[in-house]
Amino acid sequence: RMNLETYLAQPIPVQPWLRKYFDTEAKLVIFDIGACEGEESIRYSRLFPQAEIYSFEPLKKNFQLATENFKRFNNTKSRLFNIALGDSNGETSFYVSSGQPNHVPSTGEWDYGNKSGSILQPTEHTTKAYQWLSFAEGEKVALRRMDDFCAEQNVRHINFVHMDVQGAE
Repeated sequence: RMNLETYLAQPIPVQPWLRKYFDTEAKLVIFDIGACEGEESIRYSRLFPQAEIYSFEPLKKNFQLATENFKRFNNTKSRLFNIALGDSNGETSFYVSSGQPNHVPSTGEWDYGNKSGSILQPTEHTTKAYQWLSFAEGEKVALRRMDDFCAEQNVRHINFVHMDVQGAE
């Protein structure tokens, strides 16, 4: 049974490579693009306690959950931004995902459905492979170019990027 504490306790799958290339005490700059509920930002803040983490989550509901999770797990290293990164500045349509796999009991402890939204329209492949997943809602979200964001925030370098944007890379 998955819940946030269980998930956060698991090692990051790429952790051996991250430790190979980065000193865990280094003052890294990490971008978590598509932060959802902030899970990966929290994990990176634990692995790299000196890092400065920029977390991007455009959906209002997920942004609020990430804000609450950062407080709950004392993640003070991440700065959360309610924007999507893209190829222009302005706003765009976002396909909001929802649903619960039929074989998983709904306990309210883990939201499976909110992790597949995208600025890209869902494909037939996605909806056939995950028949429980729905894209019934849409939301307008703020969109920023990464280079403009970095200039505004005085970010001069990024050590690594964690990107989970459902094909909108």
